[in-house]
Amino acid sequence: MKLLRALQDRGVQPLGGKQVVRVDVRIIAASNVPSLESAGGPVPPGCLLPPKRILDHFAVLRERDDILDLANGFLVEASMEFGAAARDFRRGS
Repeated sequence: MKLLRALQDRGVQPLGGKQVVRVDVRIIAASNVPSLESAGGPVPPGCLLPPKRILDHFAVLRERDDILDLANGFLVEASMEFGAAARDFRRGS
């Protein structure tokens, strides 16, 4: 409930603090079930953000055709950051 309140009010009060600190955050979450209601019952009230803040649907990773390119891009960035040579990911047969 504290996370939901922080997202709705766009502010948090640190422990021991007396003033609310404004925050601007976005949360990306994933689930392996098609909808929250199919996860074992109805969704408790207050657990969902207003519809204007919910992103609809992203393609399942196995259905995307750009994952290999994205992974190789992240690998290049990580190898530069850590100063280590890295091989690239290759498409399996």
